[in-house]
Amino acid sequence: YSYQYIEKTMEYVINVPFSTHSREMDFCGTRTGKRVDKWEKLGLTKEKPSKVNVPLIKEFPINIECKVVKRFEIGTHMIYLGEVKAVNIEEKLLKDGKLNPLNQDQIAFISGNYYKMSRESIEKLGFSTKN
Repeated sequence: YSYQYIEKTMEYVINVPFSTHSREMDFCGTRTGKRVDKWEKLGLTKEKPSKVNVPLIKEFPINIECKVVKRFEIGTHMIYLGEVKAVNIEEKLLKDGKLNPLNQDQIAFISGNYYKMSRESIEKLGFSTKN
């Protein structure tokens, strides 16, 4: 169902959920917008983004506004490559103007399960170049 909207507008928003949004993430991933109004059913708020003309989810702490620059047809699916036009981040997630990983609680869907993303730093950029 998202395919139709992206094809029509050539824009999309990546809404980044936190673990408190696992129910919403699962519901949206298991139901089609053709049959159910996910916004209404989940009580989510549509908010107008600053750079694109498709709604973002107000309740999600990070929203990435994109315009399609390239499309790739892969079998029965379409992959969209987008140019980021704006990034909206809740102020409480920032430290000195940068995203603070210690204030985040993102989740990911991998192999049929939802996982919290680790806050543990593994290495710093450039670690592989040190002897």
